[in-house]
Amino acid sequence: MGTPLFIISFFTLASYARSAPVTCSLDDVSIKGGWLSQTGTEYGSKLTYHCPENQYPHPMPERRCERTGQWTRLKTFDGARYTRTPECKQIICPDPSGFQHGALEPSQPLYYIGDTTTYQCYEGYELYGSASRICQPNGKWNGSTPICVRKSDEEACTDPGVPAGSRRTGNSFDIDDKVTYECARGLILFGSKVRVCQESGEWTGSEPVCYYPYTYDTPEEAASKLGSSLNALLEVSNPEKPNEKKDHARKIILKQNSILHIYIVLDTSDSVQDQFEQSKKCVMDLMDKISAYEVSPKYAILSFASTTITVVDIADKKMDPAQAIQKLEEFKSDVHSDLTGTNIKGAMDKVYDMMSAQKATLKNFNEVRNVIILLTDGHVNMGGDPYPTVRKIQYLVGTNASGDARDEYLDIYVFGVGDVDKDIINKMASHKTSEEHAFVLNSHLDLKETFEKMIDESDSVALCGLHKESQGLKTSKQENYPWHVSITITRPQKAESCKGSIVGNLYVLTSAHCFMPEDDEGSVKVIIDDRDAENPDKPIVKSVESILLHPKYSIYSKKNENIPEFYDYDIAIVVLKDDDNNKIKFSQKARPICVPCTEESRRALRLQPGTSCKDQMDVLFFQDIVDAFFVTTENKDLKNMNVKIKLRNQPKRKCDEDALKAPLYSKLQDWKEVVTDRFLCTGGTDPEIDEVTCKGDSGGSLVIKRKRRAFQVGVISWGNKDMCAQKRKSSDVDSRDYHINLLEVQDFLKPHLKHLQFIN
Repeated sequence: MGTPLFIISFFTLASYARSAPVTCSLDDVSIKGGWLSQTGTEYGSKLTYHCPENQYPHPMPERRCERTGQWTRLKTFDGARYTRTPECKQIICPDPSGFQHGALEPSQPLYYIGDTTTYQCYEGYELYGSASRICQPNGKWNGSTPICVRKSDEEACTDPGVPAGSRRTGNSFDIDDKVTYECARGLILFGSKVRVCQESGEWTGSEPVCYYPYTYDTPEEAASKLGSSLNALLEVSNPEKPNEKKDHARKIILKQNSILHIYIVLDTSDSVQDQFEQSKKCVMDLMDKISAYEVSPKYAILSFASTTITVVDIADKKMDPAQAIQKLEEFKSDVHSDLTGTNIKGAMDKVYDMMSAQKATLKNFNEVRNVIILLTDGHVNMGGDPYPTVRKIQYLVGTNASGDARDEYLDIYVFGVGDVDKDIINKMASHKTSEEHAFVLNSHLDLKETFEKMIDESDSVALCGLHKESQGLKTSKQENYPWHVSITITRPQKAESCKGSIVGNLYVLTSAHCFMPEDDEGSVKVIIDDRDAENPDKPIVKSVESILLHPKYSIYSKKNENIPEFYDYDIAIVVLKDDDNNKIKFSQKARPICVPCTEESRRALRLQPGTSCKDQMDVLFFQDIVDAFFVTTENKDLKNMNVKIKLRNQPKRKCDEDALKAPLYSKLQDWKEVVTDRFLCTGGTDPEIDEVTCKGDSGGSLVIKRKRRAFQVGVISWGNKDMCAQKRKSSDVDSRDYHINLLEVQDFLKPHLKHLQFIN
């Protein structure tokens, strides 16, 4: 009996040892010249090194507490073991001395942040790219690679240049000639290592750059490059507006009813676990932006750690984009049984399997555009090299019947966040002419900002209602409400000020009562708080071509009925002068709001094509009382004012009845004489205390938020009480505001806002 007892005791002790908590010591983990922070000392905790401004932690910025009870072993980016104490080093930019056929000033051993270099070509050569460049805090030179091109050069392709920090082999640039790049020691190649001159005069692949391990993309850089690439991929061609691009950038490739499959692959492993929810939200933002285009993609969403879990299957025919976003929102990473592994190959194998099944079942697979979006830190620790699977996917897309490579039918975007394996990220991403598909960002906040900024600059796509959600981002209030503008009317006695909303690059909605019969267009200005680069202290001012009042608006039409002022149909369209300098240039601070019952708002609500105006209203006005807001100016800044629209039944009736509390209407018996079907009502204290409008808010928008977009449902018209005589107050029990309902004035909007596609 003694032996069994000994065996039981042995296994009990072993089981206890395995379950004992693992902790990592903070002894001997300091960094010279900097400091550290950690999320804890137990298994899975992260230790982060920090350095003073313009320095970086060498050899690595982060370490993890591993199952062995040790922090991740120190190693350089190429995997070599590092035995010395970590230290903070100065950030430098790659050596630009590879510049050919010209003079570089100054020539120095190292280039630090803020250092400026200038470039001048020898006689007989012409400079392309930047004549001067500055070393930036992210370890990159600003501007573009300077290249000296021989003026008499008749070769098929122009000199592709030698990016800073690189060496080039190959100096002939005729058709089929090849150039090869490699980076100096300590630098990592991003872009194409080999490029070939084509008959079109373009070089294959993407321009190479050499990065230090600490180099990252700013959100502005990444958003510009990513947005340009996605715009080229997603924008639907319009036969009435043929592509006018003269350069060699990718042409618009999607046609009406094109098929687009997007595979989203999310790293859920331990090394990124604390950022997974942020990654998920960023992807949802991206999906939401893509839904604004003329295409309705099919999605696959995969989550991977040691194994891969399918969140959304590309083969699910009933899954629309809105449902896919919902499934991702509901997904929790703890469904993975093992988060210790980072098996990118396994995830890409799953993408390959899905794509193979689509090729076998879809007769028109050759017309499908495939996009893969991978978010990872790239630190593979199991499953093997994922690049062979990427090659399999490329071969699967294959060639068309004419034998031409179908490179346009596959785009692989890879986003690395934080401490990443840049080599893996670059290998896996697509390399297309004049485009970038691999991005390295410093944090998930930068990733969010990248997606926020990605498509914001384009006025070629109907992206109404986009605005910044300021959580954690450095945004101006104008970026939070980019449709909001001021309108000034200059008069001999006293100037008038109203508000309005951008609904097109030539059109602003406001109230009709802001204007008097004697006002002419020259006295009216539209002011946008989108500062001009040449005049950063001055807002942008737009000139007016005409003012269109609703034809049925007549404020004094009921004077004979003891109604001094009557605000029915109180809506106007301000039309700006139609010239390139005066049009509103859409930006992060100046964008159109969504107008209900248009195709643009249908897409923003993610409703199916062919849905009606009523379908939109069922989404916007889905219950008796709905949340809304308007924007006001307080201490020269914009402020969000929350209200509830009383739409039906007793809440609406009570709200409308309180119109008789207005001093103007104290002698009236029936509220219906002044509150018509064209008004929406807010205010009061039931079910919550609303905010109220003040003089100067007239013409502003009453806004409902749905699907992360802003929809204007009303124009601020009048109120029954002055709650702002001395200082703005919130509503009391019967103070009310009345707004023109845009749904009830569609017959006025349609003929004038022809750039919008109204639906019945």
